[in-house]
Order: sequence, then C-alpha cells, then structure tokens
Amino acid sequence: MKSKAVGVGGTPAGAVMAFNLASCPTGWSPLATAEGRVIAGLPSGGTLGATVGTALSNQENRAVGQHSHTTQNAGSHGHSYTRYGALEYRSGPGCSSCRQWQGTGSGTSGSNGVHGHTINNAGSIAGTPAPYIQFLYCQKD
Repeated sequence: MKSKAVGVGGTPAGAVMAFNLASCPTGWSPLATAEGRVIAGLPSGGTLGATVGTALSNQENRAVGQHSHTTQNAGSHGHSYTRYGALEYRSGPGCSSCRQWQGTGSGTSGSNGVHGHTINNAGSIAGTPAPYIQFLYCQKD
C-alpha cells in the first residue's frame, strides 16, 4: 500500500528522501543506488550519484579490512658529547681543596645501531563500522 506525499509548493522531480515505510509513496520510486549505502554530500567538482565500494547487505556489520603501515628510518646516526670525569678535590695555586672535574673531553659517538622496524600486518579487528539505521530512500518522479 502506498501513501501520498503532500508538501507546500510541491516537491521537485529528482528530490531524494528517506522514508520509514515498506514502499515508496505514490509519485516516488525506490533509489536503488542508495540501497545498503551511507549517503554523503556531493563535494565541489564531485560526481553526482557516484558510488564507491560494495553495498552492505541487510543488517551487515562489515569488518574493517587488514591494512599496512610502512616506515623509512634507517636509524644510523651519531651524537656529539662532552665527557666529564670524576669530580675530585684538588689543591693548587689559588685553590685549597677545590672540586674540579678530572678527565674531561669531547667526541662524537659512532653510527653503530643501524636498525629496522618490522610491522605485523595480521590484524583481526572484528568490525568497527559506524552504527546505522536502515530507511527506504526514494526519488521523486
């Protein structure tokens, strides 16, 4: 059984609307391309009516697919440093029992430590789609 849509000034042909009905009202037709799909606004320069991916089936909770990450860091590098020896008490001209650093110096560390990273791509998340409600999308004839 079809219901009748009524609006002030009428509804223009091509208008799309969601209905909480088993069938489209008189003067409206099911929008088959919307079945099982999330509706998104058209971006500037976008393709009107374009679809991407596989439509969902009834009450489907599709799992997020396995994906991978990469990294490009060789890890080989060096650092400059200042070496401080032991802090000792010394006596000398103008200083009686002064504390002075002994054995100080500086240098650069070697570039040892080249390493890589391994990423395990065997993820198994059960599913993380956004919660949704199913309505019948119809287009005005």
